[in-house]
Amino acid sequence: MAKNPAISKTKVLVAEDGTRTYEKTCPRCRKIFIATLPQRVFCSDACKEAYNKAKKSKSKSGKRYARKHNVSRAVETAARNLSRRLMMLIFKPIDAVTGEEFNSWDFIQCHHLDLCCLNTDPTNLVPLTPQQHDQLHKELKEKFGKDIEDRLYQFGRRSVNFGSEAEFQEYLDLKREVVNFQRSKFKLEFNQVKPKFDDGE
Repeated sequence: MAKNPAISKTKVLVAEDGTRTYEKTCPRCRKIFIATLPQRVFCSDACKEAYNKAKKSKSKSGKRYARKHNVSRAVETAARNLSRRLMMLIFKPIDAVTGEEFNSWDFIQCHHLDLCCLNTDPTNLVPLTPQQHDQLHKELKEKFGKDIEDRLYQFGRRSVNFGSEAEFQEYLDLKREVVNFQRSKFKLEFNQVKPKFDDGE
């Protein structure tokens, strides 16, 4: 783990009257300087700007904390939790690939057929064990390309506008092909599964 430049190579100097100064090393020019405040990191504003500019340029997006799809983590978490609750209403704790049944949901994960976690449609949800879940995503990347998850997620979220009707149709065809490829590996009969909701009786 990289050390915080604000606290690295700091030496406290105490004068006879009790005042403290701090001998530090500038993380940019490596120059030793005396600071009156412990929070000071750089010897000058020029070094501070040069250091931050160099660090920012290392990021591909130009932003240190830019989210990949411009969707908040809270929204994604809420959608995933809702998907799991809906899946538990529809299916038994079962692995859709192997057909193996379990006594609890502790080791079952929720997989989204269209690879968009924001789509909580019950017909889009599949129960899988972590091992089969990882294996399925690996096979999808091998067959449709490493960026398949990113492509379907963006289009499913509508964060990328379709330039034409042909482009939209291309997306639908790709989505259909991905879903059919996955269902060919499942032992569950999805067309016979219907949601079972508690009517309060």
